Amino acid sequence: MKKAIAIIIFGLILVNISTTAFAAFTVPKSLWGKGSLKLTKRTADILEYYFSGGKKGRYAKKQKNILKPMFFVMSPNQRGIGYYMDPHGGNYDMSPNYVGKARMKCKKKSGGQECFVFAKGYTIVWQNGINNRRKLTKKEINAGKTLQILKETGFYGGSIAQTTISTIEDEDKKKAEKKRLKAVKKAEEKKLREKKIAEEKRLKATKKAEKEKLRKEKKAKKKRLKEEKQAAAKAAKDKTKADSKETSIAKQLREVNELYQAGALTEEEYKEAKEQIINQWSIELNSLLLNQCIANLRLLEDIIGIILMEEKKKETW
Repeated sequence: MKKAIAIIIFGLILVNISTTAFAAFTVPKSLWGKGSLKLTKRTADILEYYFSGGKKGRYAKKQKNILKPMFFVMSPNQRGIGYYMDPHGGNYDMSPNYVGKARMKCKKKSGGQECFVFAKGYTIVWQNGINNRRKLTKKEINAGKTLQILKETGFYGGSIAQTTISTIEDEDKKKAEKKRLKAVKKAEEKKLREKKIAEEKRLKATKKAEKEKLRKEKKAKKKRLKEEKQAAAKAAKDKTKADSKETSIAKQLREVNELYQAGALTEEEYKEAKEQIINQWSIELNSLLLNQCIANLRLLEDIIGIILMEEKKKETW
């Protein structure tokens, strides 16, 4: 009883702290309580006093001012409790960090155990696996249903199954696993995108190489045809030259024969002149044939070189 009275006095001290106009008040989620919690009768009565603005429950009494519930902090062992009810309606000031101060005093009372926020205003924020930020209405509070709502949310009495810390831990594990699977999926999608880009680059490079290969083959073929054409033209020219030479030799032989028939040359002179003309013709003809053969061999060597080069490229590809 003495402890309960001391807690009430502590709450009233907070109520009487001077305030200035301020329009908003937030409690970080990191300060919200989490885990299994079963309220004692004393704590439940103090909570009923807090939610009703001091008008309901075991510790109820007539209030001069309308007290608006702001926050309620407590330690899991419930030895430390603190709360703040604002007597100025909507005009309140949280700048002095009342939550932090209340938690510090609560920790001292609890014997060193950390204190967390159980309720923010009319909303129960302690996460026990059943409560889903249950907000109490003024109608429910005035009807004396505060303790019933605490039972429904799993905090008070034995009629509601009590959840365990493992339930919340399981939820955290599920969230972590979901996050991990999302990261794995994202990594796989990234890997597939990179693979697709690499394949596109490879196909592009292959297409470019094939195009270059065709260009070189076309150029080599063009060069080969040009060389063959030049070789054919040279061969035709050499043949014409040889035919012309042959005609010239025949004329010389005919003239020598005419001189011999006319008696201008003896038989011995005729044979010597004829042999000289034939020998000269043979030397020139052999020279032309030899040059033609050399040209043909060079052309053949170039053609073989081009073929070998193309075969080597095919092996590389």
